[in-house]
Amino acid sequence: MSDTPNVIRASVRRLLAVSAAAAIPLVAMPGLVHAQQPGARALEEIVVTARRAEETLQEVPLSISAFTAQDIEDAGLRSVEDLALQTPGFSFRSAFGRTGDRPVIRGQSNILGEPNASFFIDGVFVSGSISGYDLDNLERVEVIRGPQSALFGRRTFAGAINYITRQPTNELEGQANATVGARGLFETGLSLRGPIIDDQLLFQVNARYFERDGHYTNDVTGQRDVGGQESRSVGGTLYWLPTDNFEARLRFNWTRNDDEHFPIVRIGSALNNCFLPNIVAPPFTAETRTRGYFCGSAPRPDTVAINTDGFEAAGWSAGLIREAFRYSLVLDWTLADYQLTSVTAYNENTIFSAVDQDYSGIRGFGGAFETLTYTKDAKDYSQELRIMSPRDERFRWLGGVYYYKEKPGNQFTGNLAGTIGTGVQATLTPQATGVELENNAVFGMVEFDVTDQFTLTAEARYARDKLSLDGQSNFVLNNAAEPGSESCVTTPTEAGTFNLVCTNAFSFNETFSNFLPRLTATYLLNEDVTLYGLWARGNKPGGINSSVENAQTVPQRRAELAQLGLRQFDEEEADTFELGVKTTFAEGRGLFNVALYYIDWSNQQLTETQAVDREGGGQFITSYIANLGKSEVKGLEAEFRYVLNDFWTVRAAYAYQDAEIKEYFSSDQADLFFPGPYTNPCDGPCEAAWRAAGDTSGNRLPLVPRHQASLSATFRLGTDNLIAGSEYFFRMDYSYEGTRYAQVHNLIDTGSANIWNFRTGFDAENWTFSVFVNNAFNDNTPAGVLRYVNPAAFINVPAQPPLPGRQTTNVRDFAITPPLKRQVGASLVYRF
Repeated sequence: MSDTPNVIRASVRRLLAVSAAAAIPLVAMPGLVHAQQPGARALEEIVVTARRAEETLQEVPLSISAFTAQDIEDAGLRSVEDLALQTPGFSFRSAFGRTGDRPVIRGQSNILGEPNASFFIDGVFVSGSISGYDLDNLERVEVIRGPQSALFGRRTFAGAINYITRQPTNELEGQANATVGARGLFETGLSLRGPIIDDQLLFQVNARYFERDGHYTNDVTGQRDVGGQESRSVGGTLYWLPTDNFEARLRFNWTRNDDEHFPIVRIGSALNNCFLPNIVAPPFTAETRTRGYFCGSAPRPDTVAINTDGFEAAGWSAGLIREAFRYSLVLDWTLADYQLTSVTAYNENTIFSAVDQDYSGIRGFGGAFETLTYTKDAKDYSQELRIMSPRDERFRWLGGVYYYKEKPGNQFTGNLAGTIGTGVQATLTPQATGVELENNAVFGMVEFDVTDQFTLTAEARYARDKLSLDGQSNFVLNNAAEPGSESCVTTPTEAGTFNLVCTNAFSFNETFSNFLPRLTATYLLNEDVTLYGLWARGNKPGGINSSVENAQTVPQRRAELAQLGLRQFDEEEADTFELGVKTTFAEGRGLFNVALYYIDWSNQQLTETQAVDREGGGQFITSYIANLGKSEVKGLEAEFRYVLNDFWTVRAAYAYQDAEIKEYFSSDQADLFFPGPYTNPCDGPCEAAWRAAGDTSGNRLPLVPRHQASLSATFRLGTDNLIAGSEYFFRMDYSYEGTRYAQVHNLIDTGSANIWNFRTGFDAENWTFSVFVNNAFNDNTPAGVLRYVNPAAFINVPAQPPLPGRQTTNVRDFAITPPLKRQVGASLVYRF
């Protein structure tokens, strides 16, 4: 990373050079240019609701990046990935298409379990993926960094991303837009808002259609039949104001994503260049557990390989279908300057995915790697009630209660084994219902102005999670050496062995409770400078280890694991200490915000393994999640905006994230780094040495770029003599994201990404026309690197310590998700 400053300096020079080149032609044509008035416009004041009340961005004592509707349109933002490229300390990469969201804020990537940051729409928690949601209909986006558990609740200990939708107005107005581009890009949208009954009943409706083709050729079919996406959405809001002190907002949104299989390719174990197997007895018997690895920046393939035609031959289409219905009702009463708010929400999701998990297009595995997953009618319901005192008082407070219920829906799985080319459609098998969740919480905030300049704030939430799971584990083993336990049906064979059919019905009811405070001190140095310091505690929800109830494990050992408390894993905790300064300068034409933070992160949820006795004799390694990890993150975030004059506006952002593992044992790293010798069994000193080799302390957390930077420049020039009331504009956005390691071993990484986007056109009162090129220089840094195996390459290695004997496993391999290539297009927005 030592070349990072040079990369950024070179990018700045390129930015300024191209900006000047774009502006020179119009400056040289004075007949087309309308004379500019002296002076420069001020930055738009942005109001945010990160603390459940309206506050200006520069006064709220939190690290927030806010994007208005105009920002979204000017930059051509279409997705969460686009937002992340503009936001310091926020990384979002879609390694598996739109199958799930894994936002990384302030270096707090999740190794296992639920994401560490969450999305919200108008303050309502979004379960599932938000990908595909229409950004055109947003009033603004607030990316709030740091723990937000006190006011936003569970799954926000790294931060929260809140989408604020456009509200109805008392004037009839609307907007239509259309975008076309290379590689099948087409998008159109329409929104309309206005009164049904003047001043009493207002409405807003919106609709959007989006599609684009894949960017990569599938080597299996020779076509670009992977990576394509299609989205349709319809939404609306009714805003009722029957009296001066009451209002109600009913919101609805329907979104459907129909995506082709995400682009990904397994690179092949022949490219492994380090920790190669130590073969002692050809063809595949090794002396150690090393299975090969790739060290360095990952290869950057230009094609992918997915068995899409195999799915079609079995009666299915590879890819993702996701349908989401979202409803919310917000009621606001103003009673003697106190505001009482009720927020009711209901969401429903149905998801189908068909994934080639071999990632190579090979059909030699009988279709077992071509998997089908279907979740029908996953639902969640939430209810929040809160009351807030008058905001203009010296002592202010807020209090509330919250209830959330999540049901996993009906789940089905299957694969294409034995169906490819037979004309028989693969079937889906019902599965045990997933975990059902219930969350109850009380929360509050008190704030006191000690002086006109100094304010103290205390926020807290007490919450209780209840997780329930009823299911059954099944295990079948033929020709076992020993009869099974009472959990099995045992049938003797003529050969003196035993055939076993074992079942174990189980029920989990686990409860977790937590108290999550945040304390803030704010000092207004003057009307242009805000200083703040805070301490906040956040948490990540705990969960259930259903693997402890594996029917393969003998009942006595299952009971022992339960007695050790391994049926559940506790919540993660993170204490954040933050200092920040927010400044406005040049009579409102510029702002500069900086935050320094330190995060002490404990009880990380990580995989642990144990050797357990197996039904029918012998042992095997079982895995479960335990609270074994500890990390710390030190970082800095800076954001700068400045209106230079009537022509130029610039924006710059930078984030530094030193995310270091302090405690974590990785069995995969132990296999790589332990040179042996392996005793049989590898217990005692041998196991101790193997475990020491798996110590990852001092390594960087995976998926976290140490450096992030973005730089934007916008040039505007009046062109009344060309088009009445118009402006010519030229905008450039540059984003830099440092390399991200794929795993805790810090061996394979993505390499650094440098993304350049350009947009130019004309802007008038009622319309905007622009042409654009995104990823102009075709940066090909992988969106994701997946540590995987080669299903066709086997190796015989010593058994995992402390088990005796040997085992046959697969050689290590890696799968690469390539990014979107250069995208050229044109957009037209018409406002009426």
